[in-house]
Amino acid sequence: MKYVLLLALAACQANSQSPAAGSAAAPGSAAVTPATAPAVVTHTAEVCTASLAALNNSACGSNEAGLRAARTSLEGIVNTMTKVGDADPKSYDIVCARMLVALEHDLGSGACTLAIDPALRTRVQGLLDAYYNQRTPVTKTGDATADDMITKLAAVRDAACDCRTSVCIDKLDPQLAALPTLPATAPEAARDLATKLLDDAARCAQRARM
Repeated sequence: MKYVLLLALAACQANSQSPAAGSAAAPGSAAVTPATAPAVVTHTAEVCTASLAALNNSACGSNEAGLRAARTSLEGIVNTMTKVGDADPKSYDIVCARMLVALEHDLGSGACTLAIDPALRTRVQGLLDAYYNQRTPVTKTGDATADDMITKLAAVRDAACDCRTSVCIDKLDPQLAALPTLPATAPEAARDLATKLLDDAARCAQRARM
């Protein structure tokens, strides 16, 4: 199911955001002890906690096992974020919002009734709209060959973001595969831009397929 894949995103995200261990003072330097320890900031992924509450109030007749698995997945995300401490709650809320939409799609065929109230649905939709509508501006890098490839990639990105069905996305796959790769001499700015454009296209493809 889609929500299993989305949980993997949260796990990767937790690893990348885990706080690093404190490093020792350099040899010969005096250790500085702060007068007051900094307060621990508590972050709350409100969409995650609201989504979990919605699942706890849901019923799923013929697919109760699927609903339990979904609850466990969301609990894992909330618990992971709590342990991380300095995590960005918005990034977790995006994962939870995507998971909730995927769950409603996947579990809907199993006589499930998810208790998603209008306020949560509006918040989830607004969060996902902002996430999926991110577009990286295309700027010249100064390398003619790289800029030509970037222009073609941006056109495919824009076409993907106009798609609203998986059939539409599938038709773009040959165009993406036919794009030439950046030359080895391409500047770093071109490589970074190409990566961001591919990320844009991937987000738009996710929306269309869901």
